[in-house]
Amino acid sequence: MSTHRLIAGFLAVFIMPLMIGCTVSPRPVIRVHALDSEGVWVQGQHFVSTSAEDVDMVVGFNHEGQGQLVFDVEIRNRQDEVVLVDPTRFELVLLNPEGELPTSMDSRTALDPEVRLLAIDRRESRQIAADQGARNTSLLFSLLDATASVATMGQERTEEQEYEKEQLDFELETLEIERQDRHANELWVNDEDRWRWSRLALRKTTLGPGDLAGGQVIFRLPPQGEHLLLRAEVAGRWLEVRFLIDRIEAKSTRPGSPTTDDGQFL
Repeated sequence: MSTHRLIAGFLAVFIMPLMIGCTVSPRPVIRVHALDSEGVWVQGQHFVSTSAEDVDMVVGFNHEGQGQLVFDVEIRNRQDEVVLVDPTRFELVLLNPEGELPTSMDSRTALDPEVRLLAIDRRESRQIAADQGARNTSLLFSLLDATASVATMGQERTEEQEYEKEQLDFELETLEIERQDRHANELWVNDEDRWRWSRLALRKTTLGPGDLAGGQVIFRLPPQGEHLLLRAEVAGRWLEVRFLIDRIEAKSTRPGSPTTDDGQFL
């Protein structure tokens, strides 16, 4: 067996796909509505407000995605002293079917942007190390290929050997392109996540008298239940807004035939 064929054997990966025809039920579409019908609408988004003495909060549901509920929140300080706004002091409480606080509260704290940003940095560090390892492996195979070419220099290659050499060069080039694309995509995802948690999310902020701070507060989606209580503790005061979750079932249609909710094809 030639050296080129041996190297190609290490690089080749054979995948036997198993095609199984099946129907996967679509996940419900999540919509969250404030129970308070008052408030203001801005571009289809409903904002409601609440106050606790001299601290105001305005909140509106933004969207659900990747198993998370995202709310837009604004806090205004009307005190004569500074107050601290901390996203980890925001809670989402699952109420009982009657919309009341249960005896044993099922609550979840908002995701901490600082923890998420640290996780992104750690993930990127691991990805860079893995990419460097893949690059070193690619260089090793290229070196072996070059060594084999030097060793056979001056010797006339058979048609089969020429074909093996071309295949090996193609596989090495393909692997390098895939590595570069994969790593570029990883870095792009990291940048998107980092921008979201550093620029869009509400982060720990000190508010002076008359100041306000706003941003997104993000919770993990409760697996069940309809009635929610979003509560925030600011300067020892609790601000609360009640919401209702609608879990709207999406109907399955035949592949390639999107329909409207009333069954009419688009």
